[in-house]
Amino acid sequence: MSRPSQHLRSNAQNQARRDARFSPYHRLDTGPVPYESFDITKAGDCFPNVNNGIDDNFSKVILKRHQELSPSAEDQAALANLSRRVSFALDNLSIASSQSLPILEDKRVVGSYKNGTLIKGHNIVDIAVIFKVHPNVEDVQRLGKRVVEILIENALDESEKDVEVEMNEKGIYVDIITKPYRARLLTATGFHSIKSTCQDDDVDSKSILQVLTAVQHARWFDETANYTNIRIAVIIFKDLRRKIPELEELSIWMIELLAHYAAFDSNQHLMEVGAVIRRMFRVLSSGIFLPGSASITDPCQNKNTRISSKMAYESLDKVTCLAQTLLRLISHGYYNKIFSEDEQITLDSPLSVGDVTITPGTAVYFNTKKEESASLNANTEIKE
Repeated sequence: MSRPSQHLRSNAQNQARRDARFSPYHRLDTGPVPYESFDITKAGDCFPNVNNGIDDNFSKVILKRHQELSPSAEDQAALANLSRRVSFALDNLSIASSQSLPILEDKRVVGSYKNGTLIKGHNIVDIAVIFKVHPNVEDVQRLGKRVVEILIENALDESEKDVEVEMNEKGIYVDIITKPYRARLLTATGFHSIKSTCQDDDVDSKSILQVLTAVQHARWFDETANYTNIRIAVIIFKDLRRKIPELEELSIWMIELLAHYAAFDSNQHLMEVGAVIRRMFRVLSSGIFLPGSASITDPCQNKNTRISSKMAYESLDKVTCLAQTLLRLISHGYYNKIFSEDEQITLDSPLSVGDVTITPGTAVYFNTKKEESASLNANTEIKE
């Protein structure tokens, strides 16, 4: 019996498919991973003469900056008290059945307050409120007003009765405010209750999915990354993210996963905080988030989902280039200036560190399609 005839691709077609699969700019979530970025911590046995020890001065600077960024004991106590009072009010609403308010299924504290990575001045407690059914804007408004009523009814003194409420016009969240602190109630529902087609007054499904993702992130951090050195590294990077615009391309979730990745050596021993931050810059410099790299898988998504897969190529190039510049500055002792109280750090010109002049790296990837479209638009405007 003869084999059925099959359509055979030409050699050119096969070669094109192979080139696309292993292109350095191939999307990470649509094909195989060709390489893993270099990490000196994992390859320490191959480079025995490389000094990978602990720099005491660098660690002291990091710990000093962390102390400056940490909220005061008064702020922490006030936020804990507000979180406790709001959680008590939500518990009462979930127990008591009321026709004027939809049934609440659950509540979860999420975000920086839950993870212990708050920065001084950010006095917000994020609480995910999960409704039994898909909520609308009116449901969220009633929830905020009812929580304020319960807080005032159970106030121990006059100061606790000074409570205000601010509504988001789209119902995404509602803020319970006791100045200067606030509890932000993020509205959500269960995955099974999300509407595929929302009406005009329904809370947007995308924002609900974001809240549910925040719940997953908080649970993962509490179970897997709840170590002091990781929390300090996250706080330090969040501070740099405020001062260096290029680092804003990294989301808080990416920073948390990067800190967890860098916190453990090849023997799964927790590293010292200075070594953790230095390793974060090293793996960023080696291109862990560049296209084609193994990157870091998202533990709250599918196994093949990598946290850098949705970033634009220009953003990946900027972050890698900036990390290389910062790593060179740190290696030459410029970290006192980087991890200082300065509002912004500019790295657009050469910097002198002792007898060494460090020139910031330049971009490698350029979006030629964007440039071509911009030139076409300019030509069109001129013709008109």
